[in-house]
Amino acid sequence: MAPFFPDCEFTILGVNDPNIFPNLPANVKAVPSVKNDELIAIFSSQEFYLQLSMAEGFPNSICEAMLCECIPIGSDVFSIPEIIGDSGFVLKKRDIQLLKQLIEQALVSDEPSLMKKARTRIADNYTLEMRDTKLLQLCEKLIKN
Repeated sequence: MAPFFPDCEFTILGVNDPNIFPNLPANVKAVPSVKNDELIAIFSSQEFYLQLSMAEGFPNSICEAMLCECIPIGSDVFSIPEIIGDSGFVLKKRDIQLLKQLIEQALVSDEPSLMKKARTRIADNYTLEMRDTKLLQLCEKLIKN
């Protein structure tokens, strides 16, 4: 996507081997894996977070980014659309042109409103207590069966 948006900066987090992407465009920065306590600063410095997985259970990283007020853009797989809700953008199918259009739409959105909405969505709907309760309920259900 970076060549389509030369005025935007992209960050790829978790690139421990710089040779994996030998020809990155000038507007893409590859950052090695960082400690968990460093993620907040990185996520908080971004406007958007892309989770373009082909398959994904419950992606904690998108929730962490949303708590840092990143506007989510994610694939329409498993729980990603539910997590994003109305606080970001969902790519309905793997298609470069659709992704380009979605990013164009995101860039002209009401970013401050969506940033607050993303944080609130996670804080209200995915608390640790709620996740603990649901996990225990699932375990009890599996044990009974």
